[in-house]
Amino acid sequence: LQDRLRGRTVARLNYNAVARGFMSLGFMGGYAAAFLWGILGIRSGAVTFGMMTAFLQLVGQVQRPVADLSRELPAFIHALTSIERLMELEELPLEEDAEEWRGDSAVGVKFEDVDFSYPNVASGDNHTACAKVLHGFSFDFRPGSMTVIAGPTGAGKSTMVRMMLGLLRPNSGKVVIYDENGSRLAGKC
Repeated sequence: LQDRLRGRTVARLNYNAVARGFMSLGFMGGYAAAFLWGILGIRSGAVTFGMMTAFLQLVGQVQRPVADLSRELPAFIHALTSIERLMELEELPLEEDAEEWRGDSAVGVKFEDVDFSYPNVASGDNHTACAKVLHGFSFDFRPGSMTVIAGPTGAGKSTMVRMMLGLLRPNSGKVVIYDENGSRLAGKC
């Protein structure tokens, strides 16, 4: 996943560098054409040096706003993308309200036969899943106990924490949050 993200970032940076290079070449070409026109005009007597200087300043004044606008274009596209993501969030169904928990007692989290895999975003297909991060995972993190979650990169440690926080939902199975008495506190997963 990180390699794909890195590849996309490098591709975007390369595109920006090439686009800016072509734009700079175009501006230099326009300025050179105006300069050459001025030289030829002075040589033929149709243009004075002052007129050529004024014309070159006008070319610069026309190019500057175009260059500024082109620098703002990526920010505009980024803003549109952010708006689309926010609109997707607005379309999600509302979560059911859970009981209010005051935090005066310890809680436990129970994973019951949980399967989870992230969507295959790199291919543009959000419905096809990548390899499973968690497969048939069951564990009871009892209230008041301390448990170390260790493992190599990609083993699912962060995914488990995100599920505990209710940020991710399992593809199958359940994540249950309960109090010391065994009463379920939240119905998010």
